[in-house]
Amino acid sequence: MRKFFYYAIQLLVISRLYSGIVQRDLFIAVQSFTAIIALYFTYRLINSVLAPTETELLKADGGTSEDLNSNEKKTVLLTTLFNPVVSGAFYYYSWKNKFPKKAKQSNKYSWGMFALIIAIYLPFIVMKTNQIMNAGDKTSQQPISQNARWAFKRACDEGSLSSCDTLVEISKK
Repeated sequence: MRKFFYYAIQLLVISRLYSGIVQRDLFIAVQSFTAIIALYFTYRLINSVLAPTETELLKADGGTSEDLNSNEKKTVLLTTLFNPVVSGAFYYYSWKNKFPKKAKQSNKYSWGMFALIIAIYLPFIVMKTNQIMNAGDKTSQQPISQNARWAFKRACDEGSLSSCDTLVEISKK
C-alpha cells in the first residue's frame, strides 16, 4: 500500500512539474522538482528502516522504542524541508505501528518544518496580496486616453450624459 501511495503522489508531482515547465513558471517547476527528490529520499529512508527489521520484529513479537539516529534525523529534516506535509505523513504512517517513537519524532519535525515554511512565506504572501490589491488603485489614477475623452465629449454633445461636469474634470487632467 505504501508503494502505491508513493507512486500515486510522485505521478501527481511529476504532472505538476510538467505543467510548470509548459507554462514557463519557474517557481512551480523548481518546487515540484525538489518535491520529487524529497519524496524519493523519504521513500528510500522508510524502506531502509523497515526492510532489515521486519523479520527481527516478527521474532521479537513487538515494536521497538528506539529514537531516530543522526543520519535519519538529517534525512527527515531535509526531506520535510522540501515537502513537509507529504513526507511527514509518509514517515508517520509508515512507522507508527513498528516504530512509534520514530514516527512521533518525524511527525514533530515535519510540522516544525511546515510552520517554518509558513513563517518564511507569510510576509511574501502578504506583500504580494498588497501589491495585487493596490494595483487597482494605480490603474484608476492613470490619465484617460484621448479616445476616451472624445467618447465623453461626443456623449455630452449628443445629450446622452446627464451631466457634463465629469467631462470638464476629465479634460483638465
